[in-house]
Amino acid sequence: MDEAAACGIAEAARGAHGVPPDFQLTGAQRRIIEIGAQAPDRPGKVRDCVAWLVRFAHEIAWIELGVDDQTGLVVRVRRSR
Repeated sequence: MDEAAACGIAEAARGAHGVPPDFQLTGAQRRIIEIGAQAPDRPGKVRDCVAWLVRFAHEIAWIELGVDDQTGLVVRVRRSR
């Protein structure tokens, strides 16, 4: 997958992951990230995943969607505090 494809997937998934319409896409970086158990209260295995971290920002706030490079699924959502 290339950066443009990852950004397209993230744009399409922004509503499902609570990215407000006034947040603008600011870029993407390809990284290796750790993906843990699906439920935070249940311990599980951690795996490494090559993902595109696509960032949306508005003023000082940001939301980052991690798009799995192999599957095209959003595997992680991180928000600024």
